[in-house]
Amino acid sequence: MKLMQKIPIQLSSYLALADAVVITDKNHIIVDINEQYENITGYSRNRIVGLKAGFLKSKLTPKSTHKSLKYELQQNKPWSGVLINRKKSGELWHSSITITPVVIEGCTYYIGVFRELEQLQQGIYISEDKKWKRKGNC
Repeated sequence: MKLMQKIPIQLSSYLALADAVVITDKNHIIVDINEQYENITGYSRNRIVGLKAGFLKSKLTPKSTHKSLKYELQQNKPWSGVLINRKKSGELWHSSITITPVVIEGCTYYIGVFRELEQLQQGIYISEDKKWKRKGNC
């Protein structure tokens, strides 16, 4: 049976964000998630609280990405990037995530806030080349 850890009150407001949120302890054990996380991954809160955050890994994210993530978090710095994860259904998805360390009363927590890139509207990004070409135009 998994032990459910209660999160500090200072972290509870993150769970109200419209983006998906996962909160882990210093050992990257999931201590809470919000409803959007459940909607994207297909996993219920009761099923994954107490698991390591990396249980969604697909092995398709480059090792260099995981190395960068680990290094920044060990330095107690935030990290942003894209991870390729696997939903409960087995479907792959791209997660644009920012993970921020937060220290409360001497305990470190990691707050991951992400969006599923496949759900963003098409045509909202332009390349750097196009930006420069348009710079002279109003």
